[in-house]
Amino acid sequence: MSSPPPTLSLPSNAVAGLYVRPGPESEAALAALINDANANSLDSVLDSIIYHFILSAFAQPTKIDSLIDFLASVASRITPSLSHPGNPEEKYMSTPLRPSTGPNTLSERLSHTLYRRLWELTSRAVTPDEDYDKTLPKKYYIDAYVISTILARAFATQPVYFRDSLWREVEDVIVKALFSGPEQEPGVFVALSALLLGAGSEVREYLGAERGKRGQGKAWLWYDDVRTQKDAEWGWEDIIEALLEAPEEELSTNLPDYVEATLALAKVHVGHGDGEIPSWDSDKLAQEAFDWL
Repeated sequence: MSSPPPTLSLPSNAVAGLYVRPGPESEAALAALINDANANSLDSVLDSIIYHFILSAFAQPTKIDSLIDFLASVASRITPSLSHPGNPEEKYMSTPLRPSTGPNTLSERLSHTLYRRLWELTSRAVTPDEDYDKTLPKKYYIDAYVISTILARAFATQPVYFRDSLWREVEDVIVKALFSGPEQEPGVFVALSALLLGAGSEVREYLGAERGKRGQGKAWLWYDDVRTQKDAEWGWEDIIEALLEAPEEELSTNLPDYVEATLALAKVHVGHGDGEIPSWDSDKLAQEAFDWL
């Protein structure tokens, strides 16, 4: 189950105030904190900015689009020469923090944070248990909705460098929801619904012939946290085909009715995968897809 972000030391208090009235002055102030940070303080500054971004998204889920725009504007003000070496260490339930420079320093930190938060909501960590699944609280599904809406709308609305940073998380949700058998974590279907409704058109475009991009990996094994078919490839057409059978019957009975209803809405939205698939903004997602909050 998702837990709140950890308590952070200064400059967290200073950062919190800059989210109260997001605008050009706040953007400049946050970017200045990043640009002026030294090697010892940069991680704390970046973590604090993302921490308060996520808190703001939970407080105002209908405003997630504008919050993402605000964060992207902060990123655009980061000095191109600023860099972060990353952290290559890969642990269970986590993923490497990739090296980054300039604006990508902030988009990479968002990506890394979303991966960690989504892992708790979309990935089995215990032996699948019907009784356990049926007792998951509504807060668990709300957490999955907010975090995956951030992912979907950032992927849909932001520049290529943001989208490239976030593909790792998008791919992970799709692999676990559609290409890994019938023992999925229930929250993955909330994340999948948010992606299809909030960024379906952009996912299709990203996997299109023009980019030559393919999704990679199938058969994620929950107790080893690995994709056992790591070289398997898939595209948009495979997503649509797999979506027809999701969720499989043995898991479907464990999902709340409201989660099933949202997934059914996402299926209707993408249809056969062709034609117009207008991506819903955060306000429409909250009002029409996740109105069970």
